[in-house]
Amino acid sequence: AEYMGQREGNLKQAEYHYMQGKDWKSACNMYREAGSWEDAIRVAKLGGGVNESKQVVFAWAAQLGGQTGAALLEKFGLVEQAIDFAIQSGQFAHASELAGRCLKSKVPYVYLKHAMFLEDEGRFREAEEFFVKANKPKEAIDMYLHQLDWFNAMRVADAHDPPSVTEVLVAQAKDALGKQLYEEAEHYMLKAGKPEMLIKVYKEQKMWSEAQRVARDHCPKALSQVMADYAQWMHHNELSGDPAVAGRMWESNQEWVKAIDAYMRLTPQETHDKAPQELTEIWTHAVGLAY
Repeated sequence: AEYMGQREGNLKQAEYHYMQGKDWKSACNMYREAGSWEDAIRVAKLGGGVNESKQVVFAWAAQLGGQTGAALLEKFGLVEQAIDFAIQSGQFAHASELAGRCLKSKVPYVYLKHAMFLEDEGRFREAEEFFVKANKPKEAIDMYLHQLDWFNAMRVADAHDPPSVTEVLVAQAKDALGKQLYEEAEHYMLKAGKPEMLIKVYKEQKMWSEAQRVARDHCPKALSQVMADYAQWMHHNELSGDPAVAGRMWESNQEWVKAIDAYMRLTPQETHDKAPQELTEIWTHAVGLAY
């Protein structure tokens, strides 16, 4: 309930009655409604302690908004909160200035928040600048990767985060694989120094000749496993696999007996769409391997 003094505009008298009744919150709200914020802060501190008085300061800053609100928080020694308040208000220049002047450890945080804001706005080059200033180049690279902007992702990686170059190349390779551009994917995967990943993809796609070639040329330790996997696959897929392809693979790996066995699986009944002349040449070649 309002006291007589409050109705008549005598706020000090009303405050006295509120405080006598241990109702400091009503006294505080009375001053806030009257725009007498310093009195509201005083009463809150007197009745509820320091934390309650801070809440009133925050409410006052929120009403003022922008740079004025942040300046108020700074005045009351709430610098960190003032910086956060300025950021939330989109006053990044003021937040940066305040951090630089009073709390240098917070400067990278301000830059990061500014960068994230700019990214959300689609202002990618500006966002990049602040990600780098915040010592977070990886965030800029990820931003560009999300946009499939390989050129800029690689540019930032080269200049500011060399270990991420591999990640950019792998991302390009995966994008090419999704479009079934295998030659392009292979180029990026090998440039990234990831032949094992490429072999795995080729095996999953049953591109055995390519898997063998990459293993032989770029990852010899994987070659025997590729051949073993191919042999197992052929054993379970004899009708769908071409024995001539298998023979050439075994032969290139100097597995002569397995190569001959593969070639000789071609018969007049199982030609795999090969002309009689071609069959004869393959059988002759297989016989030659035996000597």
